[in-house]
Amino acid sequence: MAWRIVTSDEIRPHGNNSIALYFDRRLQLTINLIYSSVPLNLSNVMRDAMTVQDPAAMWTALQVYNKSNDLLYTNNLREQFNALKFNPANQSIRQVTDDLEMLQLEGSILAIPDQFLASRLLAALLQDNGVWTQI
Repeated sequence: MAWRIVTSDEIRPHGNNSIALYFDRRLQLTINLIYSSVPLNLSNVMRDAMTVQDPAAMWTALQVYNKSNDLLYTNNLREQFNALKFNPANQSIRQVTDDLEMLQLEGSILAIPDQFLASRLLAALLQDNGVWTQI
């Protein structure tokens, strides 16, 4: 629902009828969602676009800071993915899976397919000789 507003595929209807007011409410939610999803140091980048209530401009301003195609950044994440180990003393299998999914690089040029994620999870689990915990 919000993405169509960000991409300008959906524009505000004319007038102040219930459909236009519903759009206004969704526009505010879209702006709040984008603003609350970025670190504070990037909030200044979006300030002008927020003032004029332009989520498309907010999104465009953030694209400058997109690291998903930065080779140094993605290689660093891939190294973390490959080095991840399971520690049954303080981790559940679900936590290890979540950690691997966070490092999966989805949408980047070095995206890790789900099949490789499953293989990596098994490798991380098999490195340990301790007792597994499931939470």
